[in-house]
Amino acid sequence: MSWSRRGALAALTVLGGCGFRPLYGRGGGSTTIAALAGIDVGAVQAPPLDARVAQILRDEIARGLDPTNAGAARRFRLDLTLARTVEELAISSDDTVTRYNVRLSSDLSLVDLASGRPVYQTHVRTVGSYDVQRSDFGTVISEDATSGDAARDLGQRIVSILASFMARQPGS
Repeated sequence: MSWSRRGALAALTVLGGCGFRPLYGRGGGSTTIAALAGIDVGAVQAPPLDARVAQILRDEIARGLDPTNAGAARRFRLDLTLARTVEELAISSDDTVTRYNVRLSSDLSLVDLASGRPVYQTHVRTVGSYDVQRSDFGTVISEDATSGDAARDLGQRIVSILASFMARQPGS
């Protein structure tokens, strides 16, 4: 047996001993996957200028919660509010901005459809950055691409948080 296989076997043994269960693997959290598929992702509340970023975020979360698009019976609704800020990150000696940060944050609330009450609430955020380009158009394209990447990252974080929450629920 090669050293890499021995290392992988040792890692799996350690992870198995600590209660680690793969979400999408064989013998993983099939009840957790079903619970995630039962979450309806509502519209993301965002300012009109951030509508495209909100759409990217919503699509990423929907894809992550129900990757097979099985359309399970909905038990929960996910309410999201998105905020985006762009701030100067690097300023050169001649007072020109050379780099910006894009900060995305979202308040999320998981609502039980039967009772209408929130069962889980949290705040999630991520940061992306981009360089100022030689042309204004290039800078706008860089900002849009960074905002999209940050929205996808935020969506993946939200799916991970919800998977962790669902895995801790009785019956998962």
